[in-house]
Amino acid sequence: MKKVGVIYTVPILQESFPKLMHQEFDQIELVEILDNEILAIIKEDDYNVTERQIDKMLGHIEYFNQNKVDFIISTCSSLGDIFNNIKSSIPIFQIDKPMMVEAVNLGKNIVLVATAPTTIKPSTNLLKNTATQLNKSVTVNALLIPEAGTLLFGGDTKGFINKLIEEIEKVESKDIIVLAQGSMAIAKDTLGIHFGIPVLASTDLFIADLHKNF
Repeated sequence: MKKVGVIYTVPILQESFPKLMHQEFDQIELVEILDNEILAIIKEDDYNVTERQIDKMLGHIEYFNQNKVDFIISTCSSLGDIFNNIKSSIPIFQIDKPMMVEAVNLGKNIVLVATAPTTIKPSTNLLKNTATQLNKSVTVNALLIPEAGTLLFGGDTKGFINKLIEEIEKVESKDIIVLAQGSMAIAKDTLGIHFGIPVLASTDLFIADLHKNF
């Protein structure tokens, strides 16, 4: 039996992610934290990592340590830069890391798409750092499309996808599209058909990679 700590920043993922984990892994117990304050704090701190952000995550790690988890999953791309500034005795897996590895292995001209301002900087950093680690030369065109996020969370899925297409079409050179947030995965298939290039979303690639630890 593996005991896994999971950090969420939005309730919608806390509803879907545990079901997926229990479908994929038989012997697993989840210890969960929903931090619905950290994204607002990141915004208040002008999207830079600060001591109060680090202290907040250290508090979560201590909670997981008390619960004796085997490792921690961060389900939010916005937390990447914070965890990069933390030394933890418990392994921390970022949900979007396997996607970034796949991206730099598949193409040189990468379009990274996000709808949340808190996500675009850490996701871009993770993608570029992954390329450096793997000795890959890539060009990253980072697109922040908050209007698409407004449409998605307002229930207009078609409008959300159409807005992504509209903005991505403005990028001339693109070998691969990376959807920075798990909530954007609903657009993956349509974008792939429309542009005829690989489109990556984080959750499926993360689950496949996580199987290596079981």
